[in-house]
Order: sequence, then structure tokens, then C-alpha cells
Amino acid sequence: MKHHTEVYYNHFGFDPGDFVPCEISGNLAQDISHNIPRGMGGSPKNTKDTPENLMALGRKWHDFLEMNPTYYWWFQLVHFQYMITRKPYHETICSIYDPVFKEITDRIK
Repeated sequence: MKHHTEVYYNHFGFDPGDFVPCEISGNLAQDISHNIPRGMGGSPKNTKDTPENLMALGRKWHDFLEMNPTYYWWFQLVHFQYMITRKPYHETICSIYDPVFKEITDRIK
């Protein structure tokens, strides 16, 4: 298991083989993503492999994030909300009124 995945699992209490939800959709997460990508200063592991910088994402969401770095701020806000509520973003009241969520959702379909 990669170090950053282990850090995320330990923080949120997951074990290998557990269902880990995408922090946005609630579906199965395929990736543990760095909010500040390693290529943009998100390494070394002792400074950027922290729960605050790691986010469980489904593949579509992760691909969108990597191709659209101007949205990193939004993903970070969603992640902070997940850290507090432990609920996927689509289940929160915020998602109903969020134009960025609607825009991204429409683009990744």
C-alpha cells in the first residue's frame, strides 16, 4: 500500500478491503488523491502526505481534478467538509445550492 493511502486509511479508520467512499459522490473511491499534487509541491511524503492533503475520489472526479487544476480550491473545501461531517458532498445541503458542483457534475457525465 502506498504511504499516502496508508495515512488516509489510518486517519479515517479504514482497513484494506473496506468500502472507501468517494468524498463527493459517495460511490466507491478508486483513488486517494493529493489535493496539492506532488508535481505542484505536494511532496515529500513527510510534509504533504497528511489527512488534510489527501482525498478519496472516484476515477471521474480524480481525472477531472487532474485536468482542471483551477478547481483545486473547490476540492479542498469539499474535503474539509468531509473531514468534519464524514458525509459525501452530494448528501449535504451545500451541494443543492452549489453552482460549481452542478457545473463539474454536468461536465463529467
